[in-house]
Amino acid sequence: MKKRVEKLQALIKDFDCLIVTAPEDIFYYTGYTPLEDDGSVLVVLERGARLFTTQNGFQTKTASVQITTMEKASDFIDFVKNYRIAGFDEDTLLSRSFLKLRKHIKLKPASGIIKQPRMIKDAKELAALRKAIALTKRAFKLKLSGTEAASAAEIDCFFKRNGAESAFPTIFASGTNSGNVHHRPGNRKRGNRDLVIVDIGAKINGYCADMSRTLCRSPGKREKKLIVTVKNIQEQLIDFIKPGMKLSEVQSEYEKLMKPNKVFHYFGHGVGLNIHEAPRKNDVLKENMIITVEPGIYIRNFGGCRIEDMVIIKKRAELIS
Repeated sequence: MKKRVEKLQALIKDFDCLIVTAPEDIFYYTGYTPLEDDGSVLVVLERGARLFTTQNGFQTKTASVQITTMEKASDFIDFVKNYRIAGFDEDTLLSRSFLKLRKHIKLKPASGIIKQPRMIKDAKELAALRKAIALTKRAFKLKLSGTEAASAAEIDCFFKRNGAESAFPTIFASGTNSGNVHHRPGNRKRGNRDLVIVDIGAKINGYCADMSRTLCRSPGKREKKLIVTVKNIQEQLIDFIKPGMKLSEVQSEYEKLMKPNKVFHYFGHGVGLNIHEAPRKNDVLKENMIITVEPGIYIRNFGGCRIEDMVIIKKRAELIS
């Protein structure tokens, strides 16, 4: 954790401190998982860092993080107001804290800076992600029957029985429902000719997997062609991806490969502690970044196909297994 904090400290240039409030960021820099609404805040300085939390059970201390158990919510504000300029996470800092802080200190949005070190995964993160991916792959092998909702519930239960949780609401979309990018599982039962999009991910030790498969028990020519087309696009896209590219360049290539099919969503996204995280479209791909590659074609009143895998950036993009 000390090295992670040091990476963030190296980015403190236009600030006297950084106010870290997203639970995933606090976990990343300290190892502490904030409970819901516990009001935990990590303040990172050029030298040192202090975690303010209401949970006195967290006693793990490192040379880089000092822990203060707050008696009142304003304790971290009393600490921060002694500085001139603070960077803050504009997505998660509570508005009441923002209004109090700005009376004493200049505030500048810094979410991108706070999350920047998370883009490149270290060995421990890669190990956690591989465990989540391995369990997700096992879930695709489950023999499921019944309705979409029942199948989705069985997948969720499978994750829980194996010490994980679902990283996001499970998508199980059959038949014409597979033509909906983010269908919510309902009471429809899959047919033998149905295209079925299964979009799932296990979450283990905070780290998320995100994978999609399109299944069909007895595919006809049209179903086979759609699956082969999407798989070919994914393979070509993975071969195209190299370090030094921006995600926007990959998106442009994806749009070329998709013609004449309509593009309904981005080719992929960063993933880690959050199911969607940096790198984003203007970020440059670097070694040990993790992204998904998820081409999809969706046809109204027929069905859709999406195939999604997670890749790691090395000298080229490589599937994680």
